[in-house]
Amino acid sequence: MAAVRETILLRIKTAVETITIANGYNENVGTVYFDAQILEEVAKKDLPAIVVLPGDETREQFAIGTASNNMQARCPMLIGGILFHHTGITQGEVEDLILDVNKAVMADTTLAGYCLTIEPGMVSTNMDAAPGFATFEQTWDFTYLYTRSTGG
Repeated sequence: MAAVRETILLRIKTAVETITIANGYNENVGTVYFDAQILEEVAKKDLPAIVVLPGDETREQFAIGTASNNMQARCPMLIGGILFHHTGITQGEVEDLILDVNKAVMADTTLAGYCLTIEPGMVSTNMDAAPGFATFEQTWDFTYLYTRSTGG
């Protein structure tokens, strides 16, 4: 059985992979990655691409009343995107993709019961990443519970 953290991250990746115009979104996401280094090798035909990067989590014992074997973890995450268009990207296209990512991730805020909270944070954009390219990054935090004896 996968760890709770891994299950949450895979569910987030799966949610972002549903971003298509046919599913009611503004954009068609080409590829979703867990490794930012791969973005350097992405073909233009696979854009826009999204990368999901988990950060270093913090953990603490979670108990109500008496001692417990449960732990609560809080994990920061970055979801970034890269877009390309031969005539250039508009700020509106970047904003549309940011909205799409938020809509996809927040569609199930418990991620099938694995997640206690998931909170979107700051967004930054770079309209001049390279000629014809634009990028965005958005911070996120999610919390979850796990049993200390089985790991997170």
